[in-house]
Amino acid sequence: DLARLSGLVETLEAELAASEASEETAQAREAESRAAAASAKLHVQELHTELATLLKLLRPDEAGAWMPIVDDVRIASGYEQALGASLGDDLDAAGDEAAPSHWRLVPSEGDPELPEGAIALSQFVSCPPSLKRRLAQIGVVERTQGKALQARLKPGQRLVSTEGDLWRWDGYTVAAGTASAAGARLVERSRLEALKADAERAEATLQGAEAEAATLAGNAHAAIEATKALRLKVRQARDELGRTRDAIAATEHESLANSKQLGALAEAKSRTLVGLDEARRALARTLSARHELAALDVLEA
Repeated sequence: DLARLSGLVETLEAELAASEASEETAQAREAESRAAAASAKLHVQELHTELATLLKLLRPDEAGAWMPIVDDVRIASGYEQALGASLGDDLDAAGDEAAPSHWRLVPSEGDPELPEGAIALSQFVSCPPSLKRRLAQIGVVERTQGKALQARLKPGQRLVSTEGDLWRWDGYTVAAGTASAAGARLVERSRLEALKADAERAEATLQGAEAEAATLAGNAHAAIEATKALRLKVRQARDELGRTRDAIAATEHESLANSKQLGALAEAKSRTLVGLDEARRALARTLSARHELAALDVLEA
């Protein structure tokens, strides 16, 4: 039984060591997941803060004002300055004909073609139909081509570069950076759309991180409980082993004491037997002497 208990204690101690290592790993992974979830949450908060700031900046100045048509415009990345330079404050007009300042759809038959080498800005912009005619008469060119192609523009047409240069049919020219307020607003609007997409992805990442953190927290808790249970088993097994060893030691001690007592009794018995033999021999001598005396008495009589 002692060997069995010793083996059991060794087995449980090995299991406990493995469990403690697993617990440490689980707690480390839980801590990492909590940090990742906290980072993801902070990122979402930062994006929402930036979104709120941009929404406030791009909101109409007056409560109840008509929404500008630019709110319905989607621009390919890199063409914000081109659209801002070509239309400027015209983008603040509404798309609703009921508004004092608005864009409305008119027939476009007979509109001239842009000069060769110019690409219609409408190819890079998604917008309401009322704005498409205007965009079809705006050509995007390299800034080195603008001045040469300006003379070939028809009335109402204009050229722009992606940097924000403007060349109008009537000779009016604006260098990039000179009138950038509209372009800056368009960049902000594009940034707003990108932020919305980023925020959606960030929120999905946060949900995943929080779910993983919850799972790993459960794993860590289970590992802690498993280690506690093993520690209890090890303690109980050690206690039982200790009690068994104590019992064996007590038995051995008692056996040794009994052995000593038996030895003393055996020695006493031996001495007693020796004394008995001597007494018997003495008795025999006494009886023999008495017989001899009796015989002498008879002879003397």
